[in-house]
Amino acid sequence: MPEAIAGALLAAGASSGVALSSGIIVATVGGAAIKLGIGALAASAAAQSRLPDQPSMRRALEVARRLVVNRTTYGRSLVVGSPLRPYKINRQVYGCMILNNRPSEGGDIFTYTDSRPSPAATDPWGDTDQYTQDDVYDFTGEGFAPQPDPFVGFGGDATGADFFRIWIGKGDQTSPPDRILSEAGSVFTENDGGEGLTVLWYRLDLGDDTEKYYKRWPSMPRAAPSIEVLMDTSKVWDPRDGAQDPDDPSTWTFSKNQALITLDALLNNPVAPFSRSQIDTASFEDGADIADEAVALKRGGTEARYEVAGTIQWTNSEIFSQIEPLARAGGGRLVDIGGRIGYAPGAWTSPIYTLSDALDGRVLSFSNMKLSRDVPRQMQINFTNPDNAYEQDSLPPLAVASGGGADASLEGGLIDSATRAARVQKIEAARRAAQKVLTLEAPSDAIKCVPWSNVTVDLPGLEDMDGVMRVISTDPTIFLREDGGAAMRCPMALEEHSEAMYDWSVDDEPETLFSLESDVTTAGEVTFTGVAPASENLTQVAIYRAATGGAFTDASLIGTATAIDDDRGFTVTATTSAGAADFFVAPLDDDDAVLGTPSGPYSLTIT
Repeated sequence: MPEAIAGALLAAGASSGVALSSGIIVATVGGAAIKLGIGALAASAAAQSRLPDQPSMRRALEVARRLVVNRTTYGRSLVVGSPLRPYKINRQVYGCMILNNRPSEGGDIFTYTDSRPSPAATDPWGDTDQYTQDDVYDFTGEGFAPQPDPFVGFGGDATGADFFRIWIGKGDQTSPPDRILSEAGSVFTENDGGEGLTVLWYRLDLGDDTEKYYKRWPSMPRAAPSIEVLMDTSKVWDPRDGAQDPDDPSTWTFSKNQALITLDALLNNPVAPFSRSQIDTASFEDGADIADEAVALKRGGTEARYEVAGTIQWTNSEIFSQIEPLARAGGGRLVDIGGRIGYAPGAWTSPIYTLSDALDGRVLSFSNMKLSRDVPRQMQINFTNPDNAYEQDSLPPLAVASGGGADASLEGGLIDSATRAARVQKIEAARRAAQKVLTLEAPSDAIKCVPWSNVTVDLPGLEDMDGVMRVISTDPTIFLREDGGAAMRCPMALEEHSEAMYDWSVDDEPETLFSLESDVTTAGEVTFTGVAPASENLTQVAIYRAATGGAFTDASLIGTATAIDDDRGFTVTATTSAGAADFFVAPLDDDDAVLGTPSGPYSLTIT
């Protein structure tokens, strides 16, 4: 069979010596030549790590035809399917796409087909015809039908009702869907399941009308349709949960926690995975607790402090440059802790040491003011915006105090929240503005000061340097190498640090977010006003209401869509009952099509 699917699915897990037998990608590339030593960590952390932005990566993966791309998708992400060659039998087309090179959680889905939003028929976007469908994860069923509204000439007859069906395998599937085997057994076999991978199988009907065919499937017949799925992706190990076995992925759980995902990327990347003995796991547990903290939002409710979502396309380039963006998405850094890889989170920690003496008075250098040209004038960050069809957006630049140098930018493509991106932007801008720097040789009891720990500086004769500083680097073993066992000393470099760098309030939220307020005008009639984020595509909104704490899937449409003015403001008059409730704003385009996911919840009380 030409381009046998079994071989292509195997290739997806076999490139770079990756094995999939245990359900988790494990590199079998031998030797230390690929795996960089921990000594490379400091240089990597100092460099500005960058990944391709998520929309560009999705487009690149979509055109990949050989399925030998190593990729891991994390969080609740919009995942593009990298397709095999589609097979046409009569007027039907069958095919398979890889969504994730490891198992996934699944959860509720939302699909885009050829860039057209196509919510599931059970999703409350409208009241159009609903077609009989089965669970998208049930390979014994007839298949799952995305909402037909975005498609041209879908029709309500029997053919139309069976126009487009998909199945998603979360990694435990052992063969293709039964229906595809029964209809296309000449092409696919029971061995073509893609076990251990997250895959999407599809069956589409070309229809009998040639004109409608090209409108329905603009990418056919040259290629398979582009299918993107918003879903819960990789499960990761949480060392805080004693029920989870680090060696048994079946015990792991889905998580969006930024620190846990960073830990997973270190342990389970398919290029150069590290062993647990090389990881300071406790520092990642501390980071996970910080990432889970609930942060109040201006619109009401809370969000987790640090979460990530997106795809990492692994290459044979330096491994830390590929993982560092995950650490930076939490305002943190990967650091060397006693020869192991640790994580320093983007949060304030109390000083652990008072530096009141330099060994033999050896203060090597100090400065309480940087040159203006060495401080960027402003800091900008990009992020993946769910309110804008998961396209890449940028926050307004943030001024850096005393900065006069070239503008700096942060790669935040793995951040899918404008508020989280703004928090990281604010932290990094404050760090760049720090003025005091100090290098010295500290006494032996300073050995407890690992990189990124805070110390209180109180050095006689250097009162200008008093205050809290952060350890940038330290090497307490250097005395053994240089002096053959001279008195213990701890060479270290420090820079100014403060708790204020991590201050955050709802007033710091960026103006690119939706806002929503309400005023009662008459009994039962409420006027909602708000501001929408800047987007060329977003031209209308619709308001939904749910019970306090309820999900959007339980919400009801209460307000018709309304135009957005030139200043991004909108007004919606709706009929709703009094009381506390959660409200959602659905972003729409000119054709009433949904752009990404709804914004909310906004916790309001209607009086």
